[in-house]
Amino acid sequence: MDKITIQLEPSLQEQMSKHDIDWSQVCYEAIKTKLKSLNNQSDEDNINQLIDIDLEPESSELGNFEIPEFPRKVYQAIKRVWENFYPNDEPDQKKAPTSHQVKKLWQVWYSPLFDEDKWFSNWERYRKEELENLRRKNRNFYFDEQNRLLLYFDEEAIDFCLDPIYTAFVEFLSKFIFDYEVVDVNDLNPFEFKSVKIEERDQLPEAAGIYFVIDESEIYYIGISKNIQERWYSHNKQPYLEPFPNLRISYLDCLPQHYLKSLESTLIKHFKPRLNIKENPLYQKRKA
Repeated sequence: MDKITIQLEPSLQEQMSKHDIDWSQVCYEAIKTKLKSLNNQSDEDNINQLIDIDLEPESSELGNFEIPEFPRKVYQAIKRVWENFYPNDEPDQKKAPTSHQVKKLWQVWYSPLFDEDKWFSNWERYRKEELENLRRKNRNFYFDEQNRLLLYFDEEAIDFCLDPIYTAFVEFLSKFIFDYEVVDVNDLNPFEFKSVKIEERDQLPEAAGIYFVIDESEIYYIGISKNIQERWYSHNKQPYLEPFPNLRISYLDCLPQHYLKSLESTLIKHFKPRLNIKENPLYQKRKA
């Protein structure tokens, strides 16, 4: 190894001489201590440095709260809608999600921060836009499966007078359905989500969620926000994205804020977007 010369302040040299401190031993011990610290540093510690979050602490760090039991009648309504939506006579028909799958997502989703008025406002605006599209296209407008399933459940919820919190939960559940199946977080595919061109970011939803900067084959960046559209008015990553052509922002909106941080952490671990890990070479090296 090449020799390294380090210049010390005279006062520090004097102190070291006074106590007969061996500089090489100091370096040796410092390196050992640093390596021990790095080896003990968990992936979660590194991931936390990569998370792009603009949520208030009280919204993202709720602590423990009691999660109510998921009502059987709501699961039965989900199953009934599923079976009507995906008829049994279709050769590739998939079974409705199990109660275990639904309850697992319910435990992730439920939050005492649920804002019924805000959810109603977002949902009514969305439903009005989709129904208008149907009329304008003579009812041939193409819905993606998650949205159509949600509209059907909304009708079921009205008939059975279900609490809005459960209808809102199904909106969350519908975002985890692809190819007729409820998928695990690690199997979510950002290339299948709704998206807009990066130049048209003013069309992003004004809702909490997670977003992905993508092109046709790569995920460049993952972030979370309490208001995705507002976040992109002056996003600090925009200058880093300029060299890449044909970028889009795909997103999952209307997600519970307390869930966003753990979801983003999971997806960064899974996808390792280049602009998230660029500023953390330690994480990049360990994951290589």
